[in-house]
Amino acid sequence: MAEKVSLDISVKNAIAISFIAGIILGILIGGAGALTLQKSPQTLEPTSTNNPSPSPTTSDTQQDNKDGGNTVSVADLTWENDPVLGSKDAEVTLVWFSDLNCMYCRRFAQNTFPQIRENYVSQGEVRVVKKDFITMGANSVTLAKASQAAWQLVGEENPKVYWRWTDAISENQPERKRNSQTVTEDIISTTREVDGIKAEQLREKMKEISREEIQQDIQDGKQRGISGTPGFLIFRTGSDEATQMTGAQPYSVFKSEINKLLES
Repeated sequence: MAEKVSLDISVKNAIAISFIAGIILGILIGGAGALTLQKSPQTLEPTSTNNPSPSPTTSDTQQDNKDGGNTVSVADLTWENDPVLGSKDAEVTLVWFSDLNCMYCRRFAQNTFPQIRENYVSQGEVRVVKKDFITMGANSVTLAKASQAAWQLVGEENPKVYWRWTDAISENQPERKRNSQTVTEDIISTTREVDGIKAEQLREKMKEISREEIQQDIQDGKQRGISGTPGFLIFRTGSDEATQMTGAQPYSVFKSEINKLLES
């Protein structure tokens, strides 16, 4: 009888141990599965978040108008004192709002503008008007004053000198962290490398340029929805309406807009 009781107890203990072992095993397996499920999404995270933001695409700037941007009025827009490149009889006018302290303006100036100049301006089809639009503080003001001073010095007699000068300034864009006086010296140094314009004359002319003269360009842009640089207004010469474009767009975008206007 004692042996039977002992056997029953052993059987019960074995069953209990097996039951507990099963529970523990189930917990371990379930835990491992939970960990696997928790970790697996990390392998699906895109790696592109560490890359710089891409330049604006055509779709980024065509949210309000399928033809390339917002339609704005240019009925009262003037540019008597602004730099101009191209024939006054050109069928298309491109107004370029620029900050010489802006890296995206530099990108446009180096990558896209030369193609517009070669393929349309030199053919007499497009006229470019350049307006200053300050976006980056005191150094932007200094560069805008230099731009206006350079145009006043050489624009009337030899406008090509001005555009060579602004190309050189874009190429040798001053470091943004420098103070205004140092930026002035950078400008003067670059000007010495440009034939047709005298550096010391530019220095003196810069002192004559007031903030109010620059402010008019800024106001022209803001009234037409320009909020950053580079910004553009493109229209058939003589029209009261223009298409507004934003960003250092590729040449193909401008080509499409210009051809559309030339064919209209």
